[in-house]
Amino acid sequence: MVLQKLSIRKGIFSFPALRGSVFIALSLFFTSLYSVEYYEHDFRDINNTFHIRASLNPKSNKLQLNIFDQHWDIMPTHIQDNYAYGSIYFDAYYAYETLKLGVFAEKSASIYLNDGFVQTLFQSNNDFNTFLHNSSINTQLSKTDIDGYTNYYDIKGFYLQKLFLLNKYHTLSTKLKFFVSDDVQNVDINGYNTQDRFLANLEYYYRKKNYISHRTADETTAKGYGYSIDLEYIYNKEKLYIYAGLLNLGGIIYWDDISKMSYIFDSQTVYIGDDGYSHRKPFGIGRYEDHINYKQHLPMFYRASIDYAFYDYLSVGNNLSGYKDVVFNEPYITFRVYNSRYKVGYMYEANTAIFAAYFQHFKVEISNNFSFSQQVMQAKVHIWF
Repeated sequence: MVLQKLSIRKGIFSFPALRGSVFIALSLFFTSLYSVEYYEHDFRDINNTFHIRASLNPKSNKLQLNIFDQHWDIMPTHIQDNYAYGSIYFDAYYAYETLKLGVFAEKSASIYLNDGFVQTLFQSNNDFNTFLHNSSINTQLSKTDIDGYTNYYDIKGFYLQKLFLLNKYHTLSTKLKFFVSDDVQNVDINGYNTQDRFLANLEYYYRKKNYISHRTADETTAKGYGYSIDLEYIYNKEKLYIYAGLLNLGGIIYWDDISKMSYIFDSQTVYIGDDGYSHRKPFGIGRYEDHINYKQHLPMFYRASIDYAFYDYLSVGNNLSGYKDVVFNEPYITFRVYNSRYKVGYMYEANTAIFAAYFQHFKVEISNNFSFSQQVMQAKVHIWF
């Protein structure tokens, strides 16, 4: 069965006979530009079509995405659990009936910082060398747990996507992706602080560059090899459209020649040795390892959409996207103006307005952020022929 994704507006107009052929020709041209297809994440495509897509899609519930690059004069506005994630994505694929074969490239980062982590960064001027010599940091912080991580990957590969037409209303999709990776930046720090003691553990896996201590790693030509699965579902009946998807299910990258930095930070720098005397140790004790094996787990994302069309020219809906405990909602309205369709939405959690335009062979989306971070923006383009 061939999936028809686009519907062309049809109609008969009365024109003066003298100029009828001209108006009919113009009408056919402009109506061919109009498409009622505006559904988010709709993986149903016209048979035998080639597609090109690109997107920039960062999200943050409070902190700016370039938080580690900044000098902090004052503590940044934050909440107890701060999430930021996003990607730069490109793919090109060919759709044939219920199969798609495509190539893609993606750079993705996921960041989590709790309140204790943000306090620690601020008291250390967001600088590792300052932190490394700040053995009295426990007196500068409140009683708190310390938790944070980053997960970054840069992958390129291909995918095979299969659509299962369960019936006229239900469609299921599975996408199997295979890829290679050029870089990994995974940081995990956890610990606690009291008035008596600061204690934290740091593990940092990296491939190209150590952005924390700026140590030069051994030259390596390591590449990661991995796979993941996307599982998606659509229910579409008359005026109602529902989508649900899980991305990066079981996603793993296998590394066999990268570097690791490990540190333990303990403000109790004085201890009693075996000889019964007091001894002093550094606040931070660390080591570096090169050419190690590592299994990087890709973050799993989820997303959903619901849309209801009151009329052919007007619909309302909500697009939801999430990662772990953070969810972003984008309520929107779409409307038709002549031979094109437009969307206006608002992402409440990021204080971001979304604007989109849809045509027969082209659609584009862009956002504008009104508050905490000009680093948070979104842009998407999709071309098919």
